Amino acid sequence: MSDKEGAISAEVETLMENHETFHARVYTPIAEALTQLQERQSSCTYTPAFIPDVFKAEPKALYSVALATPNYALQRYLTIADALDLEPLIFERRKDKYVPQGNPTKRALGKMPFMKGTNKQGAMLIHKRNVIDFNVFAGKAIEEIRTLWGESLIEFHHRLLFTNSSGLLSDKNIFDNSGWFYETGGTTRAYYKALLSLVVRHGILFENFLLDDEERDFTRFVSLPAFLEVERETGYKPLVVALEPTELEGKEFWVSYSSQLEKELLTLLDGARQ
Repeated sequence: MSDKEGAISAEVETLMENHETFHARVYTPIAEALTQLQERQSSCTYTPAFIPDVFKAEPKALYSVALATPNYALQRYLTIADALDLEPLIFERRKDKYVPQGNPTKRALGKMPFMKGTNKQGAMLIHKRNVIDFNVFAGKAIEEIRTLWGESLIEFHHRLLFTNSSGLLSDKNIFDNSGWFYETGGTTRAYYKALLSLVVRHGILFENFLLDDEERDFTRFVSLPAFLEVERETGYKPLVVALEPTELEGKEFWVSYSSQLEKELLTLLDGARQ
């Protein structure tokens, strides 16, 4: 292990032990991130080694997810991007394997949770509905998955998204970066380093790096080391804004959908049963 790798590894372990220190070190407050982005347009000349053409124009509000879908997290992202007057750009990975175990975001694409309110104790009431056959499609590429009524899973979620995004999104705002993933090295660690390189001066990434049991190892071994590597190599902190408020991050609410969307789904499910 080189001295640089050793220093990054040591800082990772330190940050993983304290949530407040982690949040302060990794995230940039929204207003400060926008100011930094504007200043870096003239003061920073860094250009990433891997930069998609869609990222070469004006700065973007970046969101990276396996498949764009109108859950509460994405709705919050769109609201913030609009308020900041930044063009939204969603990176999808359509060739990703659909592995629902240990990944609440992917799991919710096939078993959609709908928010029904809260009980008297304040706990969320969520009702879930399957939209795919897990026995058939678990482990398949997302682009291969069909819904219970025969529609492409991608087309289904995009249709819901475009009709429930207040006109803020169209096809031009969604980029399948499956090919870019392999250009950057073909590993998740290399991908995250390339992704974070994009938000040194070309945009702001809206994401939460979680420290809970399901996501902790991913943060420790992938996203956090990549973040620190980019900062050391460029001299600039990647501009990452916590999409979900940190005191509420990782809650099932963020991968859930409104009850209004459930009505649309029920019509499709009824047709599939006939």
